[in-house]
Parts: sequence; structure tokens; C-alpha cells
Amino acid sequence: MTASRPIRLATIPVVLCVALYCVYRILEVVPWGGYDPGFDPGGQVLATGVILATGAVQLRFAFTRLSGLRAGALLGAQVLLVYGPYLVFGSLWDPSGAFVVAAVLLTFAGRYSWAVAAFAVLCDLTVRVLLDQPGIVDADGVVYPRVAYSAIVAVVLARGRHQDGPAGPAQGGSRASAGGQGRGRRQADHDGARRRHRPEPPPAGMTNPEPRPPAIRRADVLAKLTAPVADAWVATGTADGPYLVPLTLAWLRERIVLATDGRSRTATNIAATGTARLALGGTRDVVMIDAVLEETFPVAQAPSWVADGYATGTDWDPRSAGGAYLYLLLRPDRIQAWREENELADRTLMRDGVWLS
Repeated sequence: MTASRPIRLATIPVVLCVALYCVYRILEVVPWGGYDPGFDPGGQVLATGVILATGAVQLRFAFTRLSGLRAGALLGAQVLLVYGPYLVFGSLWDPSGAFVVAAVLLTFAGRYSWAVAAFAVLCDLTVRVLLDQPGIVDADGVVYPRVAYSAIVAVVLARGRHQDGPAGPAQGGSRASAGGQGRGRRQADHDGARRRHRPEPPPAGMTNPEPRPPAIRRADVLAKLTAPVADAWVATGTADGPYLVPLTLAWLRERIVLATDGRSRTATNIAATGTARLALGGTRDVVMIDAVLEETFPVAQAPSWVADGYATGTDWDPRSAGGAYLYLLLRPDRIQAWREENELADRTLMRDGVWLS
């Protein structure tokens, strides 16, 4: 029986928000109850299709982590869907600026994302004023609260994807390495924002030590990533269910490099979703990494810094395994590290690809 994929708590409000907004927008372009928006029948069909396509693109942004050119192309498509109809409908068209703001927040990472989002709101208002969009200023000269509305919708849509709390069950996986699935210890359980240890005796010297400062924890994380032959549990997943295997990684130029057969479930899952979750260390010295696929290289076409760097940092050179193997270049998006419960409060060391300390 195929395992069902866990539903994140943010899924329902994000989908509901997008659906309700699309319904609201469609009711603005079709006549009903004596209301005539001024669109002819062909315009009603075209505008309705654009609104539905805009909602579909926004859901793609909300639930799939894209990177590089794909994210930029999808953002461009969203901008075109939102503002392109001006060329057909003129001032009759009311662009969904909130979707563009939310898409910007889901495309740009780190502290600069909000500055770019504010710029998108400013551009939206500029376009509306230049094209004499009705509804910017009411009859009393008061600015219509469109900016506040756009900001609220954008935050709801964006926060559906950027959650700081521990994620649910591991989703995903990849090809088992030569050691099979015997390497690594059991994965730590999460219970909301608190971690409950399994009933196993703590290692010597690890009984409730003083919490490490974030800077020390970051150094410990980097030490694990740069250690010779660094192994990690790699989790991926699709609608067919989660998949988890151990793989050896290399840490090169602030990126995680994995090597696996291009036909493996790990490679196909990551190609489909663009994401993976990695776990290093034992249950009392945890490093959890949520990563985004940045590039994929066949072993024969990989740049030398990837191929040589991986071979130098691990005990294996994939170039000797044949042409089916790939290098997967992953960009860390969020990194968490903790040992005991007293380190949970500051466990997030990287958010949106930016180190916090």
C-alpha cells in the first residue's frame, strides 16, 4: 500500500486563501445579481482563465521550492499574468498585486526579500496610478487600503512555506550507499516545538551539558560538513511516499554535493520536488538541513571543482562508476542544530539561506 504524504498545517489556509481570492476576482469580471463589470463574453472567459492561472502559479510557488532560473522564470510568468491583461482590458483590469508580492517573498531569500517585496508594492501602486486604475483614491480623497490588504495576503501566502518550527516526518530519500541502510543512528522524534528523547542512556559527557552559543554550534555544524567522508541520512519524497537512505556528502563552496545514480529514487525525487532534508549526527548531537536543488551535473560534464572536490573529500570517485551517476548540488535553506533540550530555543542557525550568527 502506498504511504500517504503528510499534510502540513499551512496547506489548508494557503489553498483556502488562494481559492477564495480567485473566486472573489472572478466575481469581479462576470455579471451577477444586476452587477455588470463591463467585460464582454470573450473578455470574461479570458479574464477568468488568467485569474485561475495566476492562482495555480501561486500554489506552485507556495508548495514547491524552486531555485535559479526556474524560480525567476516562474516569477516572470506571474508578473505577466498579473499585469499583462492591462494590454487587453485597460483600466477595467484589477491586477492581483498581492500574488506578485507573495511570489517575491517566496523567490528571494534572506533579509533582502522584504525590501524586494516593498519595491514590488511600490511598483504595483505606480502602475495603477499611471494607468488611472479606479479604486486607488475614493471620493473623499482617501487612499484605498490596497497596500495593507496586499501585505496581509502576501504574508499569509509566504508564511505558509517559511516555517521556523521543526518540520513533520521526513519526506524523501535516495539511493542506499554501499553500506546499505545500516549506517547512522535512529532519527530524533519531534513533538511540536519540543524534542522528547528516546529512553536510551546518554553518551558519556553528554548528560545535560551547558548549551552551546550559536557561534559554537555553527562551528560544530561546519566541522561535521567538512569532516572526511561525511555521511548523512538523506530524505526526499513525492506523492508515492517518503524515501530515506544514507549517502556521503561533500561541502564545497557553501553547497552540499551528493553523488547518486540518476535513475535512483533520490535523484528522481529531488528532480521532481527540488528539495531534500539531510540529517547528520546522532540523536543527541543533531544537525538537520533543509536544502534546495541548485544544479545537477552528469559525472562526465561536472566542473572540476565539483568532481575533484567530491573525490578529495570522500572515499569514492563517482567518475569511476559510469555515466549514469549524477552530482546533485544542494543549497542549504535552513540549518538547525541541538544536543539537549536546553539548546532547542536557538536551534535554527540558518534561515532562508542566511546564517543567523
